[in-house]
Amino acid sequence: MPRSDKGAKFEFIVSTPSHNASEQKDTKTIIRKHVMKPFAKKRRQARAVVLEGQALTVYISNRRQALADFTPERPFSPLDAAVLLGATRTNPFAKYPIRMDMKDHELIHHVWSSGQVSFQPFRDYWFSLGLLDTAAMHMVLSNAAIHLNALRGNQSEYITILTHNAAAIESVNVRIRDKKLNTSDDLMGAILGLMCHDHLIFQYERCALHMAGFQKILMMRGGLSSIQSNQYVRLSLYWIEYNISVDQDIIPLHPPPFHLFKAPYSTLPRSAGLLHSDKAMKLCGISSLVSLEMSDILSDLSLITVALKKECSERIVWNDSNWVGFGIYPTIFKLLSIQARSEEDELKSLIQGVCRLSGILFLSEIRRKFGVAPIVTEVQAIKLQRIFATNKLIWHEDLEALRLWALVITGCAISTKIARAWVMEEMAVSHFSLRYRRWDDIIKMVSQLWWIDDVFLSKCMELEIEYIEALNAP
Repeated sequence: MPRSDKGAKFEFIVSTPSHNASEQKDTKTIIRKHVMKPFAKKRRQARAVVLEGQALTVYISNRRQALADFTPERPFSPLDAAVLLGATRTNPFAKYPIRMDMKDHELIHHVWSSGQVSFQPFRDYWFSLGLLDTAAMHMVLSNAAIHLNALRGNQSEYITILTHNAAAIESVNVRIRDKKLNTSDDLMGAILGLMCHDHLIFQYERCALHMAGFQKILMMRGGLSSIQSNQYVRLSLYWIEYNISVDQDIIPLHPPPFHLFKAPYSTLPRSAGLLHSDKAMKLCGISSLVSLEMSDILSDLSLITVALKKECSERIVWNDSNWVGFGIYPTIFKLLSIQARSEEDELKSLIQGVCRLSGILFLSEIRRKFGVAPIVTEVQAIKLQRIFATNKLIWHEDLEALRLWALVITGCAISTKIARAWVMEEMAVSHFSLRYRRWDDIIKMVSQLWWIDDVFLSKCMELEIEYIEALNAP
């Protein structure tokens, strides 16, 4: 009979004499399986490689055939899919513009599951846009699969991503050649989905190509006014374009659609932001050195700061998936647009540049807190690093508070220790006054400016360790 020692490196099969024919047969079977086991394993591995290579082609072919035989149906309501049943699963009876299999329903559940915070921002608009067109729906599912991959840290949804993306591109290419369909709202929604897809995988050149095509269609329709009444197309354009623009620090082509906005700042009066902004600018010593446009932007940052500090205990705003779009992105538009206006005075130009870049990084951490993803901060961080390295005016004693705030905010916004090493070096070797040498003193001063404990305090724990290491470095 077979015997094996689990702690040994080798296995041995020992057969005891037996006159029972069935026992002899069983023993031979066991020996044969044992001897052939490694060869069978190699054959299975070789077959798996072949099947993996064939799987994508077969799956896409079957999927396309199923879609070709399907007659699209409009959903009863754009939010039918958001109805969560008793088991917290999405409604399986909701209508969609494409044929849905089990995997697709799982992706819809991922979009609307309350636990997946990173997929909530502005979902009411881009998801509703996807429900109105076949190609746009494919892109919703493809982008949801990309998000799943990002959460899992692998490429398990690669075939799903590629399949839906290919189906969407095929649908868009067919309709672009049709003069009756190439300016429709549905087609524009599908192109916005492709832009979002390429943004999620950091393909900014393809984003630019999609935007150029979108602009041509928009001009054929008569300009931006032709989509102003379609809130799903207009707000999705606003959301996707601004996410792409802030990553690259470029000026958006279109202004915010203020006519579609809800009241973004809860019930807080504008005066609350102005009061906070005046105190912060006096502490930084820049009250007389900023332009009217930058003063207005800093007031917006103060209003956001005061509003979110007030809501930290109530959690009302933090749980509103649309607040980040209505409450923060108009200020992002101002921060991106003001770079087109340069100050003649060198000191004023320097202060405007530091405030602009630091303001974008400040809002980037708030966007992360709301679940916006991906957040890319490399461009602004590199520009700030260049300012600190080349402009001696930034080291003026009167700008100490502004300089510290900019460095701490930048350190929080940069995601890796290696990338933010220059921030810690600047803080360690710069000539800060003795009252700001201790980390606690630095944070106490910075927290009086544009700062929210719920957003930045956890990051500061990492920065404190790195700051101490930089001070003690040889």
